[in-house]
Amino acid sequence: MKPFGIGSNKALLCFIIDTVLVYITVIACVLLSGSMDIQNVLEIAIPLVSIGIILPWVYLLVIRYTTFNNYYKAAICLSISGVYFYIFNSIVDMIIDKKDFSMPVVNLAVWNNTYINGNVGLIIFVSTILLGVAFTIAGVIYSQKKNVVDSSYES
Repeated sequence: MKPFGIGSNKALLCFIIDTVLVYITVIACVLLSGSMDIQNVLEIAIPLVSIGIILPWVYLLVIRYTTFNNYYKAAICLSISGVYFYIFNSIVDMIIDKKDFSMPVVNLAVWNNTYINGNVGLIIFVSTILLGVAFTIAGVIYSQKKNVVDSSYES
């Protein structure tokens, strides 16, 4: 029987500790500074920290705990990042300003204060999705070449 240890789960343990410490730090700083009461901490600060920490956790889970090749992992992380960053400000507005969820306004022909955030967000979103597609294609090619090489060793 193999002894139990943290061996292959060091990254997970580190993320758990870091996550707990981030929450403790934010709660302590906000409460000790007097800028928020406990209700605002629970309604605003904790949700903001939570949405901010989601992406690193997704990266950890995809990169460390999936069995896909590295091209597929990069494609997944890029695609999720594109979606995440495109909707991030809308979610922050929901939490802080208690607004309904709305996508950023986009008009690539106009680059003023009304549209710049949406325009830049859309460009980043499309770029990361296209890069995700490119890495997916690279992953398929890599898998096919690997299968050809593996089958030649079996002969």
